[in-house]
Order: sequence, then structure tokens, then C-alpha cells
Amino acid sequence: MRLPCKDLEKLDAEFLIHIKGFDETYSQTTNTIYSYQYHEIRWGRKFTLNYVLDKEGSVEYDINRIGETEAVQLPTN
Repeated sequence: MRLPCKDLEKLDAEFLIHIKGFDETYSQTTNTIYSYQYHEIRWGRKFTLNYVLDKEGSVEYDINRIGETEAVQLPTN
């Protein structure tokens, strides 16, 4: 279901991103939460991929690139 931008604005929408990982250096689970409120949304942008698969098939995240975005074409309907 798609909500128009104006509806998201009326609702004062907020999106939460939760990333859970394992830090091998300290041998512990780590958690990061990002919050994006309506006024912070950058329309016509999407998050860039910030992870790769290593040789063993494990996912490696680059936490320094979590907020990076790139331009996309918005649907017209």
C-alpha cells in the first residue's frame, strides 16, 4: 500500500531502521537504530548498498555508509 506524501506529512510519519550485528573484535552483539522523521525524508533518493559478502559468504556492513543515498526516479502515479 502506498501513502501519498501529504498523508505521511499529516501523520508525522517516522521510519525506524534497526541493524543488529556481531563485533568480532569485542565478541559481542551490537545494535544500531536510526530514526527518520517525515521532515528528514529526502524524496527522490534511495539508500545505497552499504554491504558486501566476504569470501566465506558472511555479510559485512560499512557502518560509515549507512546514511548514503543516490537519486532515483519517483513514480508519477
